[in-house]
Amino acid sequence: LTAKQKILTQVIQKELIFTAEAKVAKFLIEQEDLVKTLKNTQIASLLNITPETLSRILSKFKTQELIGPAFE
Repeated sequence: LTAKQKILTQVIQKELIFTAEAKVAKFLIEQEDLVKTLKNTQIASLLNITPETLSRILSKFKTQELIGPAFE
């Protein structure tokens, strides 16, 4: 039961509290191996955001030099 409660808390944080930018940043940090294998549309789907939003956020991160060109 405790494990299920922890999962529920994570889902609530991910979907209600985090902004789209926070979702992308967290995904880039925690799922680096998936970032290299999935397409942007698949990543957007996992994060429950539109591919356009993901593209804008990645461009913003690149402009701010938070990520390299390999992520776009």
